Amino acid sequence: ETRRREQGRYDAAAHLRFVCEALAALPAAPPPGYRRARPCVIALDNYSVHHAQAVQDAAPALADWDVHFYFLPPYSPELNAIESLWRQVKYQDLPERSHTSAEALQAAVEQALRARAQALGARLDARPAPPVIDLPPIFAPSPGLTLTEISHYDNRGPAWYWNALNMGEHTGTHFDAPIHWITGKDLPNNATDSILPGKFIGPACVIDVTAEVKQDPDYLLTIERIEQWEAEHGHIPDGAWLLIHTGWSQRGGREAFLNVHEDGPHSPGFHPSCSAFLAKERVILGVGVETVGTDAGKAGGFDPPFPSHTYMHGAGRFGITSLMNLDLLPPTGAIVIAAPLKIVKGSGSPLRVIAITR
Repeated sequence: ETRRREQGRYDAAAHLRFVCEALAALPAAPPPGYRRARPCVIALDNYSVHHAQAVQDAAPALADWDVHFYFLPPYSPELNAIESLWRQVKYQDLPERSHTSAEALQAAVEQALRARAQALGARLDARPAPPVIDLPPIFAPSPGLTLTEISHYDNRGPAWYWNALNMGEHTGTHFDAPIHWITGKDLPNNATDSILPGKFIGPACVIDVTAEVKQDPDYLLTIERIEQWEAEHGHIPDGAWLLIHTGWSQRGGREAFLNVHEDGPHSPGFHPSCSAFLAKERVILGVGVETVGTDAGKAGGFDPPFPSHTYMHGAGRFGITSLMNLDLLPPTGAIVIAAPLKIVKGSGSPLRVIAITR
């Protein structure tokens, strides 16, 4: 699109204009202590643009925003790999109609890159980390992640880079231990440091309810739906993770992900009878969901309130929230590893959940 506006010319001015537009016209200077959750690196393979005085002059100010230019030298391995992938996308995957507008082109490129990534067994995912759950004002809130730089190859530490972390235990994709809920507070081995390590690993049973959730964001999984799944795929084995694929992780942005309306949050979850059934009739490790919590958005008004937390943690079971990429898992056959940090008396921990498929 930038090339089209410049009538085929892509010079330093066009590049800087593109960068500023893509980054929402950043102000002149970031606020004190500003840090991106992830650095933004813009790779260039245009020598004249990279070395242009205008780009060099702009680089320090953009670096303050954690935005950096990286020049790909000729014949570099990175450039060869990128150009090989781009040729496949441009000449094999993009239909001619995708060039009719900038929006259509962007959508087509993203779709093509995702298809290529999936074919390579990778995942192209630019979605931000899930937000932290919002509690009513009468309760203490959980802080999101804050990074405070300790040193960055400077006089505070000339040869090393590291940060201090501040966040709640239940931030982003995370693990809920039984001690997290009052019903599990007196159980043995109920915290992240005392749970036996073997309980973090188990086979995955994935129930796909994306069609139901698309029709009703307040969809509740029922006993009947579980029994329907078992009739097709077999009894949920002891020591399994039960993962509910709702498609909720595809919602971009805090507002859409939390989906809070005037009458409260709306998101899928478990019917109270279903949570009781899983806690009493199935010997699972726990449940995993794509939403911000293991209970439905309306669960505060259920009987009992927040039944997934109440029943599951009361039975010594676990929860995993804000999962992604469940669409890549088969209904059965995958192994899930969800090991929390060994925090003494920890009620939970951020996770990087790993699924191994055959």
